[in-house]
Amino acid sequence: MQDDDAEPPEGSSSSSSAITDADSATGPSKPSNSSSSRGSRSEADSAGSPAFRASGRLVQVLRVWARLEWDQRVFGPARRLWRLAANEAFKFPYNIAAAGGGAVLHSWAIAEYERDNILNARIVIGEALRKCPRDAAVAVLAANIEAAAGEVNAARALFVRAYQLNKADKQLYMAWPKLEGATGNYERARLLFQYGLSLYPSNTKILNVYACFEEGQGNVDLARELHRRALGIDSNSITTMHNRVSWAKLELEQGNVDDAQQLLLEGLDAHPGFPGALLLMAQVQRQQGNLDLAEAYARRAQKVESFSVAALGELRFVYAARGEKALESNLRRQMESLTKVQEQKQAGKAHSSDLWTKYFDAVQQEEQQSIIKGARRRKKQLGLIRHNAGAGQHQQQQFGGR
Repeated sequence: MQDDDAEPPEGSSSSSSAITDADSATGPSKPSNSSSSRGSRSEADSAGSPAFRASGRLVQVLRVWARLEWDQRVFGPARRLWRLAANEAFKFPYNIAAAGGGAVLHSWAIAEYERDNILNARIVIGEALRKCPRDAAVAVLAANIEAAAGEVNAARALFVRAYQLNKADKQLYMAWPKLEGATGNYERARLLFQYGLSLYPSNTKILNVYACFEEGQGNVDLARELHRRALGIDSNSITTMHNRVSWAKLELEQGNVDDAQQLLLEGLDAHPGFPGALLLMAQVQRQQGNLDLAEAYARRAQKVESFSVAALGELRFVYAARGEKALESNLRRQMESLTKVQEQKQAGKAHSSDLWTKYFDAVQQEEQQSIIKGARRRKKQLGLIRHNAGAGQHQQQQFGGR
């Protein structure tokens, strides 16, 4: 497995840099050389020069290239490409939101954030906050990252700053009310959701988060209506799959199994590889006693997200229902280890390279090896292991043969 956090971004060595940057950027600060020179006539003239236009195109190419490498799990080169793009962009202080450094650092930080690399994400977004203090999108992402790291006050301050910079930022009304709801400020959360929908009445993402909030407040009928409204806007897009899965969860919790299953099947017809729908279908089938079908759905979800704790959890429940104690124990061991890795990544306490080293060291401990060997013996008895040598065996020993 290639490490997803082998090297931190350049220019920082502190995991707390994003907090420092967020705090300092909210107050008066001395403008940087780049920002203070925006009004100069010479740089204004250079903004329309061939060199500037060529630089802008180069930044766009490097930014897109970096994301392509990242999506292929080639993380080191992707980070270097983002670094090159940002350095090139900040040669010119113009068009930050279009093709410049703020957009580059935003795309880099969100990539780290999506993989729970909170330590790296805070470093990158901290640089963006310093260099683009008036970019609302940067402030919203920084707030999300700080919230993920458990820094509620810093997150709220960044959301307020983003609101002051741009009251019409869509992402603001998906994230800020969610934070307020999680901290018990329910009326403030509801007001923010409603204001966001007054600006963007057809935004299915805001509708989904708001519906989940109202469901948590016990307003099931309102939650249903919000989900119905979202699917009425666009019932077949990948975006509304989130609404569909959330609605199906609601119906399942209300005991309406047939309604939940119908929602999921309709969605999977259009998007057969959507992990959330696959996992919820696995749960539905398991609760109905269809263990083979439940396992098939869970394994399809696992193919999409290899280290999904949720997928491992569904497989574990299937093994437990079958009475396969050795296999269930092995998956429980692996889930506990992966959960520790994810929690520490999300807390921004360490780089993934260090955490994965600890993970594999733990696998070699006598207690875990005993569980793994017990699972392998049972899989041999069931005829699930056909090869006993080579790389396949080494991988089975490391992971316990999921």
